[in-house]
Amino acid sequence: DLSFDPMGRLIERTARLGEKTQTETFAYDGNGNLILADNPDSRLQWFHDPAGNLLREHQHYLGLDKPQVAVWQHEYDVLNQRIATTRPDGHRVSWLTYGSGHLLGMRLDDHDLIGYERDDLHREIARHQGNRLLQTQSWDPAGRLQEQLLGRSDDKSTL
Repeated sequence: DLSFDPMGRLIERTARLGEKTQTETFAYDGNGNLILADNPDSRLQWFHDPAGNLLREHQHYLGLDKPQVAVWQHEYDVLNQRIATTRPDGHRVSWLTYGSGHLLGMRLDDHDLIGYERDDLHREIARHQGNRLLQTQSWDPAGRLQEQLLGRSDDKSTL
């Protein structure tokens, strides 16, 4: 069974299996952002800034012997592009982007996970991975992938 609010948004969902039922409820803020999903075992809460960016997500695990809460926190640049997420374990994943959001690199805490090189058309031409693998690709004049190589970045040999 599904129930919707006057705006057509899902506010309740009930699943049935024989005599058993489970109901989930949903709530939204004034901007239409989902802010709550709730059932007997878990509660998810989302917190947004005035621009609609997701700032935090709280995951309440209620069905455990000792209920727990996991909190995810997100950061944005002035263009409202997500640039970092702090995970519940405290580790921070960050993205380096340029222009309209093209990904240039990703880090976990202070460690580079991956870095990208792009051509003037923003096509990926090299991918440097944290494990020292290097993937390169080249394109023909029509924009089709012409060659793709994978190798170690420290000795330039291909696999």
